[in-house]
Amino acid sequence: MKKSPVSIRSAFPKVARGLSLFEPVRPLLAAVSGGADSMALLYALREFAPAGFPIMAVHVHHGIRGRAADRDAAFVRARCRELGVPLLEGQVDVPAAARAGRLSLEMAARQERYGFFRKALAQTGASAVVTAHTADDQAETVLLKLIRGAGPRGLGGMAPRSRVLEVPVIRPFLSIRRNAVEAYLREEGRLWREDATNRDTLMLRNRLRHNLLPLLERRYNPAVREALIRTADVLREEEEWLQSLTEQALAGAADPRGRLDAARLKKQPPALRRRMIRLWLMRAGVPEERLDFELVERLERLSGSVFGTGEAEAGGKRRIVSEYGFWRVESADKVPAAGLPETAIRVPGETLLPDWGLRFRVTRTRGYENVPPPGPGQYPCRAWIALSAVQSEGLILRVRKPGDVIEWPGGTRKLQDWLIDTKIPRAERSRLPVLASGGILLWVAGGPVSMPGRVSGPRSPSYRLDVERLSEIP
Repeated sequence: MKKSPVSIRSAFPKVARGLSLFEPVRPLLAAVSGGADSMALLYALREFAPAGFPIMAVHVHHGIRGRAADRDAAFVRARCRELGVPLLEGQVDVPAAARAGRLSLEMAARQERYGFFRKALAQTGASAVVTAHTADDQAETVLLKLIRGAGPRGLGGMAPRSRVLEVPVIRPFLSIRRNAVEAYLREEGRLWREDATNRDTLMLRNRLRHNLLPLLERRYNPAVREALIRTADVLREEEEWLQSLTEQALAGAADPRGRLDAARLKKQPPALRRRMIRLWLMRAGVPEERLDFELVERLERLSGSVFGTGEAEAGGKRRIVSEYGFWRVESADKVPAAGLPETAIRVPGETLLPDWGLRFRVTRTRGYENVPPPGPGQYPCRAWIALSAVQSEGLILRVRKPGDVIEWPGGTRKLQDWLIDTKIPRAERSRLPVLASGGILLWVAGGPVSMPGRVSGPRSPSYRLDVERLSEIP
């Protein structure tokens, strides 16, 4: 699998054409750490880009390696100055991010790095970040995913073009070996920085790189890297086809709130069910790195409790909660119900509720429309209440309180009991917006209007209530 020293010169122009790397003419941001791979990428972009094409560099100081990282930044700064390449530098505190998010240093570094990449793209108007992942990185990634029990998606490795944490990424070196990269730099008389942590075999990827892969090459298959890369190529192509099937199945198993219906999920074949779980979790914001075999298996077991309740930790301050046959992803940073303020609603008028994430609008009108309520806590929602139901204190929006009762056509019930019968998940019951006036409950947003609040006739004076999520307002 060895390449000649000029392999980058022969391979890079073909790869660039295949990826339309220099089309359209928008800046490209080269991720440059100072190591051999990223320096070779920077030099190759400068060498093969059309005249005048805007190449920029981005370097992130992770706040981990002290003076060594400072020297890396200075090295990258000097090389970019020599080449006339604009450089954007960022500094992040990865140890603090790891502690705050209960993440490994590697995962926290990735999140912080790509967070800075997003800012750099917005600042420069660049079309993508170009990274220097090589064929060796691809082989290592596939083997690492296999060890961790990933499915076909993970074993598909890295794609030449993809989105990582909402950042468009291009990897033109993905078919080029690391030894060819270093040969290219030596031929040009170029220097690079060596990161001492890359030799630290306490880190799993480094043990795999320095110990396991060489052992597999010596004792089992001299071409094991090529085999891993071919496997990734095949599985990635199959993944594209299977993804469309998974999206269709998930669309039929998720409700408007984004909750997953466990009963519908159980009807699917096991292979499709696992893929649905992974896609649902990713859409709910669970980092892909967390989606290992163990997590998916825990959820498979959880799906057996269609009528019970249960929880599974997803890591990264997220957990999956199963209640009344529906799953939802819950953040540990969620504002507690006790922290949601009691607020007077403008009548008529518009009230913005940032703590609730809602906009509440009241319009004076007559009568009502027969619009079925979407369900408690589902937005947007609309209701009509009688003008006469609004007491002198006006309309108050608040959370449920102990002892709250609400009057329905069949009689008065405890609000807590009604919410349980309506199968509102326990964690959501104390976060639902409750509209009251003079101590009387008139409406739980998204549900039906109580008897004291109902409009008596088509011409009776009334208020129309419209509630929308702030995030969904144009």
